[in-house]
Amino acid sequence: MQWEVADPRERRLLDPQSCPVSLSIGKPSATEFTHPAAEVREHLKRWRAVGIGRVVWELVAFRGGSEPVEVPVQWVLGSPSEWAEACNEPDVRKEFERLGRLVAAADPVFHRTLVRQRYLLQDRAEAEIVRAVELARVLAPGCAAGRPLRALGVCGVDSKFFERHRALIVQLLDARFDGQVSDLGLEAFLEALDESEHWLLVASLAPGLLPFAQQRVRASEIAARPLPGSHLVIVENERCLHQLPSLPDTVAVLGAGLNLEWLRAPWLRDRRIVYW
Repeated sequence: MQWEVADPRERRLLDPQSCPVSLSIGKPSATEFTHPAAEVREHLKRWRAVGIGRVVWELVAFRGGSEPVEVPVQWVLGSPSEWAEACNEPDVRKEFERLGRLVAAADPVFHRTLVRQRYLLQDRAEAEIVRAVELARVLAPGCAAGRPLRALGVCGVDSKFFERHRALIVQLLDARFDGQVSDLGLEAFLEALDESEHWLLVASLAPGLLPFAQQRVRASEIAARPLPGSHLVIVENERCLHQLPSLPDTVAVLGAGLNLEWLRAPWLRDRRIVYW
């Protein structure tokens, strides 16, 4: 069914030039016309009963027939609503009506996403989708300014809204900003505090290197800001801190077993590193 495929669905619903849609109707063969003739009569009867769009009929002369017979050759659907109705599926009709309301309420920049990404709209309340569209219209690069997403307080969304509708919000923002949100990540694009970010335990193994004996630091901050000392001990399990000896000019980073991305930081090239 064409409704299930994104390209024809987008074309039929959003391109005014796509209608009318002309669908070819196969003609009965000469053999089918004569045997079994009852099936051909039923075929013609059903097409005469079609009340959606316009059926184009044509006189066809069949071998063995006494005179030409009028048969349906094309089904012309003049509007997107007729195309949806022609699918003859209650769920398609409901989805078409729902999409119509959503598209009418949304900025045109989001229309393509709403029509194509139908899986993102399933099992979501219509009011929630409208709220996500409003949110995507308001958000801008860097607007979080270091705050967590739940603290933005825009469009009246609650603290769990981003969590519930994250994939939809990302796709809507991608429509506005040419895919940048998927490339950078939502938090990075909005410059929001990533509350899911991994925290590492940083401990000094020599006096005076850090203002505290130990402290927790986000992995992204360690990647961006060089740690003091010339030597670095990286430990998978932070519970091993008590097993580390005092070492001159050395800092330890513990609990790193689940996140080693920060080791790409350029400043690490100037350190002597041991991994445990």
